[in-house]
Amino acid sequence: MLSVHNDGARSIDNDQVSLLVLLDLSAAFDTVDHQILLSILPERFAVADAALSWFSSYLADRKQQFTYAGSCTPSFTVDCSVPQGSVLGPLEFVVYTRPVHVGSASVHPVATVRNLGVYLDADATMRAHVTSTIRCTKLRQINSGGHSLTRPALITLLRALVISKLYYCNSVLAGAPAVLLNRFQSVLNAAARLVRSAN
Repeated sequence: MLSVHNDGARSIDNDQVSLLVLLDLSAAFDTVDHQILLSILPERFAVADAALSWFSSYLADRKQQFTYAGSCTPSFTVDCSVPQGSVLGPLEFVVYTRPVHVGSASVHPVATVRNLGVYLDADATMRAHVTSTIRCTKLRQINSGGHSLTRPALITLLRALVISKLYYCNSVLAGAPAVLLNRFQSVLNAAARLVRSAN
């Protein structure tokens, strides 16, 4: 992540155009349609007869249900997605996505992208990252209920939900304007005040 940020910042410093293209595959395995996959296998990969029947059997009649607080939902048929955690899941996904064509598709620039939990903005200021990071620290929620916690419990909670967020990939903030770094510092100061006032 640091290398990506550094290369982009260096390009901007040298008055060069910098372009970052990201492909979001966070839920990609859930989008594989079984019928399309089964039609791709014989057409593009010559999978036929017993092997095709085996794939069909492997994907057929898959059911899913959810359990929460001891209660289960009724099961329902799953006709999309590949079984995750299986040896075949990644292979089926690659087979399904192999014919990716950009062709004449238009690519639209965006002001902010997220990569590995770090927000990069088009002007390379890291403002979006700082704002998003501070928002996800949950310091306000901790502050509102933190007075009822013991000091050790509060410190554990702050380390997990505040400090870990501020420290994650913070090396990308090297050279960031002081006004942004001061926002992180103010969060740390508020956390320290909260600990100091705890019982």
